[in-house]
Amino acid sequence: MMKTKNNHGMRLMAVTVTIMLLTAMSWSSCIKRLPGSDQQPRSASRPLMGGNLHQERKALKATMASLPPDKQRAMSREELTYTLTRTAKGVKAQEIRHFGYLTCWNSDWLIPNWVAYSLNPRKVAGSVKRPKRQFEPDPQVKGRSAEHSDYTHSGYSRGHMAPAADMKWSERAMNESFYLSNVCPQVQAMNGGVWEHVERKCRQLAKETEIFICTGPIMGKRPERIGRNGVAVPERFFKVVCMQRNGKWQAIGFVVPNSDCRGSMFRYACSVDQVEALTGHDFFYELPDSIENKIEAAWGTQADWQ
Repeated sequence: MMKTKNNHGMRLMAVTVTIMLLTAMSWSSCIKRLPGSDQQPRSASRPLMGGNLHQERKALKATMASLPPDKQRAMSREELTYTLTRTAKGVKAQEIRHFGYLTCWNSDWLIPNWVAYSLNPRKVAGSVKRPKRQFEPDPQVKGRSAEHSDYTHSGYSRGHMAPAADMKWSERAMNESFYLSNVCPQVQAMNGGVWEHVERKCRQLAKETEIFICTGPIMGKRPERIGRNGVAVPERFFKVVCMQRNGKWQAIGFVVPNSDCRGSMFRYACSVDQVEALTGHDFFYELPDSIENKIEAAWGTQADWQ
């Protein structure tokens, strides 16, 4: 009789433990899938967004080393955009990772040194609408920041470096593109003219394949300052683009004056080497030297970018 009672008690305990485990798993699943969130469950194959970039890169390399070669390549291409640019020596630089782009903030100029991100067919097919909102200081910026009001009545537009139109694939990425760490003062005629044509060309190319983009300001010796905080106004802007199409790597650079410039975008095309000489930055350095040296030396012809 005592044995029967013990067996009954053990079965009851087992059922109770099973219910508790199923409940915990259900709650965990719900938490990972909160409505309206762009965050995906964290895993060993997906590095965290935000935080210490050096530690993330170190963790990423360790994770990649444990993966099969085919997955290493796939992961490398996905994350490549965040590790492609070495900032020029002697300038203030704080690298900040957001959901859709990486920015390198300059606390002297109160604008980014550069912004890097990737585009692919999935991203350019996004449908998130541009929000009606003001630009705001980046909460991850250490030290001085620009403010929305610095641009008001300055004669310059708040020019996205990573365009809002490139962030339609995610509501979070779209909202974070309105941080002032992604903005530079731009002449409106340039922002809505040649510069916009270059941005549209990037989206056109991304409909075919994944492309990697780095863009930012080229400063004069004594830049004009605007607003209460003294935001520096760039003299020119650069954009470098790299992609692999039909098994072939290619790259192109653009240098566009921050003025009412006219004409075809290819009038402002140049090699990536020329942009590196102007900025001091080192682009696409994680590509094998045999590829990097070749594609950075010349951009080809207009026909290569149709």
